[in-house]
Amino acid sequence: MNDEGERLSPVQGGYGLLVDWLDSVSGKDWLGDLKVSLVHPYGIVPQAGMTQVADMDFFFLKTPQTKRQIRKFYGVDVNDENESDPSARRLGASADTTDQLVTMATAYYRNGKGGIGRLRDNCGAFSSAVMLCAALEGADGAKPEHRPQTYARVQRVYRAFIARNGSICCAELLGREKKPESPTPDARTNAYYSSRPCAKIIRMTCKIIDEMLAENAAGQED
Repeated sequence: MNDEGERLSPVQGGYGLLVDWLDSVSGKDWLGDLKVSLVHPYGIVPQAGMTQVADMDFFFLKTPQTKRQIRKFYGVDVNDENESDPSARRLGASADTTDQLVTMATAYYRNGKGGIGRLRDNCGAFSSAVMLCAALEGADGAKPEHRPQTYARVQRVYRAFIARNGSICCAELLGREKKPESPTPDARTNAYYSSRPCAKIIRMTCKIIDEMLAENAAGQED
């Protein structure tokens, strides 16, 4: 995935990462798993007139899915359909295609309450980074022999996050008292966004993860 991203970035200017929770997989003592997928910029459809994800009320992702996956997870037979936008997964100058893939469009809407219930506890950016640390181990991540690697990554991210921000606590990052706030969300205005460090912290956290992914890929090559 990191290699694919390195090929995309010079041409497209970047790429996205989609983190999904799969509750359809399980083992003897575990249920569910994280799935991290690279999203081609062509597959991101922003809200009209918006350029920053933080400002959007919704956006769409166009992702290629096999006809078998659609039938398995959604119970819909799309055997007679084809990809409507194969360029959503294009890497080179021209799009590749196959008759076993279709384009799935998924809408993502803003959580009106923001964060995790306005509890002002763990920072959402840090929590997402922890999820990605576990996802690097794939389906084996829940096995006892793989947990030390996962925990080591989490502690590394924690140290880097603390070094740059001083805390993983939402309230402390916002300069507020550490206690749950009213469940009524604040109005999402320009003043609201300009007064919060969230966008900067998210970018910084993405950089930490990107550095870890690059080192992980380099280690596999060695």
